[in-house]
Amino acid sequence: MSIILEDSALNTYTLAANFKIKGTPFRKRSKISTIAYREGGRNTSDKKVDVRTVEIEGILRGTDTADYLTKKNTLFKWLNKEDLKLYYQADRYINVTEITNIQHDFFDGSHFRIAKVAFTCECDDPFWYYVALNTFPFAMITSPQVFTVWNLGDYFVSPVITILNTADNTNLTLTNLTDNLTSLNYADIAFLNGLLLEINNDIGTVKRGQPGINTIDKMTGNFLKLLPGVNTFTYTGATCSIVFKWYNREL
Repeated sequence: MSIILEDSALNTYTLAANFKIKGTPFRKRSKISTIAYREGGRNTSDKKVDVRTVEIEGILRGTDTADYLTKKNTLFKWLNKEDLKLYYQADRYINVTEITNIQHDFFDGSHFRIAKVAFTCECDDPFWYYVALNTFPFAMITSPQVFTVWNLGDYFVSPVITILNTADNTNLTLTNLTDNLTSLNYADIAFLNGLLLEINNDIGTVKRGQPGINTIDKMTGNFLKLLPGVNTFTYTGATCSIVFKWYNREL
């Protein structure tokens, strides 16, 4: 598959088939501090994966000067955009914050006809995301109620959780027993029968109703995540339907 760039307006640009990903390096954050009166040191970093780069290179060709300049200008317009998605397989993409280190070198005797182009995609988020959306719906008919959510990916994810009331639900709690009893509580006297609540655990937002009203001040505890494998939850509150949604990811 050719490499495809997609902008925030869902416009796409397909690079020539000879453009290839040269490398996708990443590193984990590390900061070693020395300690007096002992050998070695101590890693004082959080050891999380740092920002990532995706290195791409290829040959840009034109049938003549005019054709070449048209292709170059189109490519460079895209390389100047920010907040892109880059696809190297149809089922996954990486979020590109900006493109840097753009190189454009003509081959000898091929001025304005053939050139080697290389550039680096800077990715603040180091993960590749799958296109397929995972959706797990549950009906809460008792309180407390225990249920399980399966994350079949290799890394933890932060799901979007939507709660649709079938009764007034002014105080509810969700706890992930698998994740060290991480829990969130939502207490809101205006969260009544028929209303929808969306908790986006990825970007940290809480919205009630449609269109959503910011009610993050009604939430206490922590935003939730799904560990790889089975996650066991407990729910306390009124009857409702709950849907977990997320995209699996990989490094």
